[in-house]
Amino acid sequence: MRLSRLFALLVFIGFVPFASAEEANPVFGSYEAIVYDHDILQGVKVDGVGDIFIMFNTDKTDTQLVLRISMAENAQYRNWFIGDTDLVAQENSGRAPNSWTDRVQTTSNYIEYWADGKLFLHLKKIKG
Repeated sequence: MRLSRLFALLVFIGFVPFASAEEANPVFGSYEAIVYDHDILQGVKVDGVGDIFIMFNTDKTDTQLVLRISMAENAQYRNWFIGDTDLVAQENSGRAPNSWTDRVQTTSNYIEYWADGKLFLHLKKIKG
């Protein structure tokens, strides 16, 4: 009887789906990427003071980047220091391949990175 219960338990465990590391949202410092397009980005880095940097794939260094911020997911966008909700990245004029660029520093909980009308990176603050 004990053997059949053990067998039933093992069969049940076999049917329970497990989340793999690939399926989990990547975490960068105090941010979780709820959208991350590997076709555009090589990586995201957050330094010790909370500044966020991104690295584009070498064939995407000329991407025209627009940043938007908000305090809650799907909430109204906040204005940047320029008085507009869209911040056009200064690096749009040219980025070196394989380099950390487009530094962002904000107290907002959500940061959206857009290119050609497509959201390619959406960060959610999970700490601090």
